[in-house]
Amino acid sequence: MEQPSLQLATQVGLSLLATVLYLVLLAITQAAIGAFGRRQMFVEKRIVYTKKFFKLCYFTLLLLAIIVLWGIDIRGILIFASSFFALVGMALFAGWSVLSSLTASIILFF
Repeated sequence: MEQPSLQLATQVGLSLLATVLYLVLLAITQAAIGAFGRRQMFVEKRIVYTKKFFKLCYFTLLLLAIIVLWGIDIRGILIFASSFFALVGMALFAGWSVLSSLTASIILFF
């Protein structure tokens, strides 16, 4: 059985290594996407959105790696995420319903 201080040092070291790997991979990917986008003459907004997408994906992977390294129970996070997305879904449905009612009333007016 490992000593608690050695285990903590290992977790911190691996977390730092994962963060450095994230930053290096992100820098390489962002440079490659920018070069490819300019070479293909894509619109700058498209390049920016593609970079943001990869940044979000890499950050999610970093977060998952750190969660696994520190031994955090994922079930609680999944329950929170499912509740959050259910709430967002209901809010979007309510907004869509109000917007469709507003649009219908304007169409009926004219």
